[in-house]
Amino acid sequence: RGTILGMTQFTTKAHICRAALQGVCWMTREVLEAMDKDSHEPLELLAVDGGMSRNALMMQMQADAIGVPVVRAANPESTSMGATLMAGLAVGVWEDTEALAAAVRAGGAGTQWAPEWEQEKRDRQFGAWKGAVQKSFTQEG
Repeated sequence: RGTILGMTQFTTKAHICRAALQGVCWMTREVLEAMDKDSHEPLELLAVDGGMSRNALMMQMQADAIGVPVVRAANPESTSMGATLMAGLAVGVWEDTEALAAAVRAGGAGTQWAPEWEQEKRDRQFGAWKGAVQKSFTQEG
């Protein structure tokens, strides 16, 4: 079940798409805050890959939401690439992990997004999102 709050007659598809992306970013912040609380190790950099990481706007939104840089690998499908590389190592494509690491480095650097929001704005926006989530729990339907 989902809800969209704050729509007006001027709301466009672009607004709804952006809100959906922002919601993912705020949910990611919640997960990262829980991890920080459990580990007592503050996040200094978020490395991302996968389909959503191809969206540069979302990656900037994520950096703004969490307040740390977000880095996308040169190959945005690095998880599957990692499995492939490890299989290649197992069958002798590379002599050792150093040769494998050299092959990965040859792939080039990724893209990085730095947070642009001040902490006060980040916390205010996050609070507004959490308030909207709470409102969704009280909707009859």
